[in-house]
Amino acid sequence: MSGSHLNSERRGPVTVVHMGEEYDALAEVDLAETETELLHLADTIDPPHLVLDFAATRYFSSAFLELLFRVSNRLNRRRGRFAICNLRGHCREVFTTARLDKFWGVYSGIDEAINSLGPRDERTGENP
Repeated sequence: MSGSHLNSERRGPVTVVHMGEEYDALAEVDLAETETELLHLADTIDPPHLVLDFAATRYFSSAFLELLFRVSNRLNRRRGRFAICNLRGHCREVFTTARLDKFWGVYSGIDEAINSLGPRDERTGENP
């Protein structure tokens, strides 16, 4: 993964990060650059709405799950939202077993994840 950068795109008010094939196994030894980039996005994207697409990811470590919590917390502090999509195999099993799908929206596709982050009432934080 050395030297790689996250592949992101804007889709309306949402930034989508595609964890490409170079991110197929997100182990602790590979996280430094990914951590820096994801935390930077969580601190700077405007509006602070982020979808992570794991279509090409087959494994991630507990350290990566900790990073997801940090990203989510930073977005929450900015009144942002966070969703995950295209989990498969081991990754989906980890999310289900650990009940992480209760913390974040987990969706089968990018469009569904983006739609879940639709407009919210500024006062209540709820979808209208």
